Amino acid sequence: MTNDSPQYFFDTFLVPNYCDWDTDQDNIRLAMNAAVSANQMADWCLIYWAMRDCTKIGNCSKYESKKFREHLASKECNDFAVIHDVADCYKYPELTRNDAKVSSAKAVSEGSLGWGEGGWGEGKWDGGPQLVIHFDNATKRAFSAPMKNVFEMWNDLLKRWGMSSQSV
Repeated sequence: MTNDSPQYFFDTFLVPNYCDWDTDQDNIRLAMNAAVSANQMADWCLIYWAMRDCTKIGNCSKYESKKFREHLASKECNDFAVIHDVADCYKYPELTRNDAKVSSAKAVSEGSLGWGEGGWGEGKWDGGPQLVIHFDNATKRAFSAPMKNVFEMWNDLLKRWGMSSQSV
């Protein structure tokens, strides 16, 4: 494995950051480290595959980061768009992109979800304290669900691309 491959980034940064967060899911610092790594994984894949086989990345060039992220969200995992926005909110305190579902760093905070809030079967049972994403459209969702879905997306893509990935 070379240190420019998606597998290297996955094993060295995304897996450890995800595992740290998974053991302490209410820790916002660990959550943001996991989200940022999951988002940056797209850049590693884009650069790597653009030089080797762009069909693996929706025929994007290395200059089409936005297009590749849109491809991931539409073809691989809708929750990638959520994690992308969450990660960007901690890069820029406020997002001005028209397509952002979450536009402020204040959108992720400890809270709880009541009956009928959040996705079915997501988050802690009985609405206990957890990290909650407050979307611009006034809906809420447990941070844990999109984070887990995006991690699994990367794991599955690495396998599909013939790269071995760590099981977590």
